Amino acid sequence: MYVETMALGDITKEIMKDKTYLLSKIVYVTGDTKYRKLCMKLSEKKLHFFKRVDFTSKQTRLDYHLIPFTFGKRDYLKNSLGFLIFATFRKHNQLWTGFLYDNGTKVLFFTSHFFDRYEEREDLSTTSRLDLMTGFFTRNRAFCTFDYTHPDHPNSMFVSLVEGVGLGTKIDGSMVLVKTYVSNDMLYAGQAKAQLMGIGMIEECNQKFAKGADYSIKAA
Repeated sequence: MYVETMALGDITKEIMKDKTYLLSKIVYVTGDTKYRKLCMKLSEKKLHFFKRVDFTSKQTRLDYHLIPFTFGKRDYLKNSLGFLIFATFRKHNQLWTGFLYDNGTKVLFFTSHFFDRYEEREDLSTTSRLDLMTGFFTRNRAFCTFDYTHPDHPNSMFVSLVEGVGLGTKIDGSMVLVKTYVSNDMLYAGQAKAQLMGIGMIEECNQKFAKGADYSIKAA
């Protein structure tokens, strides 16, 4: 069961314990007939996100947030709803998040500082930190991560997002810690080149998969 003093490795284990529960919850939520009625009225090939669904795991006591989405009536009838899912937890009395990706085998952790910088550098103003996270994941649902060699920062990671770049550290094969956010207009030459490559990979995934890149447990 999650406690605030847990290391990220232990939190990852708790999230993995919840996978069966999460899949059943996802099926239950996205199977609600209200979505069918709503999707029948949507324009084709237009990305639409539905209201976030929040719930807490009785097993681990972690909070989870599910965001259903679709590309319209035809996409819904063919593929049912897509979704994003992320966990939130408190660390150092601040709200952090863990985003499940790569078929639910890996967790991308984002620090509270990351969202401080994201809000500041994208000049956003939200009513709550959870709403800020929700907006971030809907706008940056597709992303790619790769090693970014830096002599002063071993195991450094570069996370290409649509809006900008996340800079962080690879903890192990199943965890990446994203520490800060840099907007595209702040990138220096080497970072801009890496971001261009990352954006190209995101666009390639968006063209290959109807629902975008490998963003959740239900990865294409």
